[in-house]
Amino acid sequence: MDKEKINKILKLRLKEKTINFISKELNVSETTISDYLKIVYNQSSIQVKNKLDEIAYRIKSKYKYDKLAKTLKLRLENKSVNEIAKIMGCKPSTINWRIREIYKKNDIEINKKLKKIAKIQRQKRKDRITFYDLSNYQLGIFWGIGSYIKKEDVVTFKDRRRHFVESMESITQNTMYEQLTSKGNIQYVLKSYAFDIDSFKENCWSERQAEIRDVPVLDDYKDFLRSYIELHSSLDYSLRYSRNKKTKWKSLRLTIYGNWKLIDSINNILSSNVGVTLKTPQKASNKITKKLHFTSLKEIESIFNWLTDTKDCYSEYWIDVDFKLRNPRLDIL
Repeated sequence: MDKEKINKILKLRLKEKTINFISKELNVSETTISDYLKIVYNQSSIQVKNKLDEIAYRIKSKYKYDKLAKTLKLRLENKSVNEIAKIMGCKPSTINWRIREIYKKNDIEINKKLKKIAKIQRQKRKDRITFYDLSNYQLGIFWGIGSYIKKEDVVTFKDRRRHFVESMESITQNTMYEQLTSKGNIQYVLKSYAFDIDSFKENCWSERQAEIRDVPVLDDYKDFLRSYIELHSSLDYSLRYSRNKKTKWKSLRLTIYGNWKLIDSINNILSSNVGVTLKTPQKASNKITKKLHFTSLKEIESIFNWLTDTKDCYSEYWIDVDFKLRNPRLDIL
């Protein structure tokens, strides 16, 4: 940067302009302005250094005052900490710090209002959607596609099949939207701050990429497994051979995917409720994911007969199941 620009930086700073303002004025990054201000500072006289120190302090104080004022304004509008953080583009912990700074000013009326709002916000959290507010079918969806973003305190649901996201939308005040995947396909997305995630964690829920995931403790797993299997299974055909290897054909195969621990629990639930034999989980795409294969037509029929329900279900999945159960074998000529 030439000497003329460096002098201009100093001149603007001495007029109490912010680094952001100088950056835009000279069309240079804020980092560059900061670096050159340090150089100018070190090369300046004591009088100029003192002046620059005073300006930096006043700007910092004004910045802090402006941020505290905006935080207070939003809080008095009964906004939650997470909502304020989202509006102001910072972390919830920063908003909590600012609110504490406001309390320190000891304005009795303001502090009284802030305490009242804090109480309302705590009550709102109590009124959030808990594990116990969901049907077992919805819990299967929560386990199947629910993700939690801790820094935003938001639960998200994403799937290419509208039905599952729509089912979760029905219990929130949020609206789902369409989004293009990296492959150009449409998927449906729902984001909601309405869920009390702790109540789900207390009932065995964990992130989808966690090393250990398990089913919740329920009295009846039929509805839970219906939605989970609709989401994370495939019903296709696998190649079979006669004993002498002269004849081959394709027969139905049901595969269920999931975390190794969750798959182990599903294996036991299906065995005890349907009467199918316990399977040996097979390796999948990564170390924590396993899959269950069912190749006996009788067992596949038994599983689907047990899961069938016309009220809560993904109809397209069951149309495909019905068709394939009526055509369980494909001859290869």
